[in-house]
Amino acid sequence: MDVWNFIYPRAENELLCVHFLVNNYEEGASVLSISSENQVGVKVRNLTVSVKSQQQKTTKHTEDQEAQYEQGTSKILNNLSFDIECGQLVAIMGGSGSGKTTLLNTLSQRTNINNKNLGFSGSVTYETSSSNKHIKHAYLLQTDIFLPGLTVWETLSTQADLRLPSHVTKQEKIELIEYILDVLELSHLKNTYVASFSSNASTLSGGEQRRVSLAIQMLSKPAILFLDEPTTGLDTSSSLKLVHVLKN
Repeated sequence: MDVWNFIYPRAENELLCVHFLVNNYEEGASVLSISSENQVGVKVRNLTVSVKSQQQKTTKHTEDQEAQYEQGTSKILNNLSFDIECGQLVAIMGGSGSGKTTLLNTLSQRTNINNKNLGFSGSVTYETSSSNKHIKHAYLLQTDIFLPGLTVWETLSTQADLRLPSHVTKQEKIELIEYILDVLELSHLKNTYVASFSSNASTLSGGEQRRVSLAIQMLSKPAILFLDEPTTGLDTSSSLKLVHVLKN
């Protein structure tokens, strides 16, 4: 089965990826909406990422001779070009080791371009009408990581304090958290502990943990949302529900 990676540039008045609950929730329009000047499109041209590798030369050697190696390069991404329009949901599909995560890490600037073992060529351009060159984005990792001993609400509240600017009031944070919980169908779990100190086990299902992780990333109202294998470890029903939330 192919694994899906998602890139989602958000459009004006589109509340992230979800509208099946948003359409009849008028107060939410000012909670998560992205202004027109902060809309972002992505343009990739001739993107190539290669890694240096050493290959042993095919020459005979005895125990008294050291094996000789020659320097080579392996291309992880080869001459990729594509456009992603604002508000578009894109699924990157491919087998294990095909470069999906490398592409996401490159687009989200999680890859160190100064790494001497990596080579980069081509261009990645984020198109926006805003004069602000800082593009706000969020990245959902493959693995869910939570602080132990906190409920779903406390987890989001703690992250809101860490991620949101100081001018955001406590009441605004509460409204934002309540809205995100409603959108992701987590309101009934807000007082449930995500993880305990005594064990790594969670009282939440795999799909619920994924949605809590997604809720955390939504707090900062990113213009672009990167999701690396968001359905990893989920059963078919939970996977379809998460994809439905993202797609709609």
